[in-house]
Amino acid sequence: MASAPATQDATTGTVTTPSVSAKFHAMMLERAQNAEGVGDAAFDSQLSAMMNASTEDELWESDEKGTISAKDAAGLEVEFRDMTSHESNNEEIEGGHGYFITSNCVCIGGPKNLLVALGLKIGDEFVLSTGAPLVVGKLRWFEANEKLPVRAVIIKAGRAIKLARLPERATTSA
Repeated sequence: MASAPATQDATTGTVTTPSVSAKFHAMMLERAQNAEGVGDAAFDSQLSAMMNASTEDELWESDEKGTISAKDAAGLEVEFRDMTSHESNNEEIEGGHGYFITSNCVCIGGPKNLLVALGLKIGDEFVLSTGAPLVVGKLRWFEANEKLPVRAVIIKAGRAIKLARLPERATTSA
């Protein structure tokens, strides 16, 4: 992990060591700043859909879906395939850390009303974006431990956006 440097108070001489979260955010920001040649994942996805369209309808629909924000997707069951860090210049985000991530994903489930609201169907590939530290932290762990792709459900816990294990389901013989 990139090390955020310890700081020393000029008046008192007290040395302050950065917290684990400060070190994590410094590492992710450095990663985003050094991501040379990383294109906009949503643009790449849309352009790919345009180039692979086999009908006019598919062409016109190719750029109607943008990136889905994790904050709008609580309850969505997702397969996360990768993670790319991007430097953020959005000054409207309170408590932002100067970066966000995108992930190429597959929709694997969720409440029907959520799927309709997001314009997704089971099996659809899409790009998810978030700066939520608890999502970024888990995805970074899976990435660092070579465990991507991973399946999870996006949840809200108070104001926090998190990832949770998929719900367990009964299997029945039909």
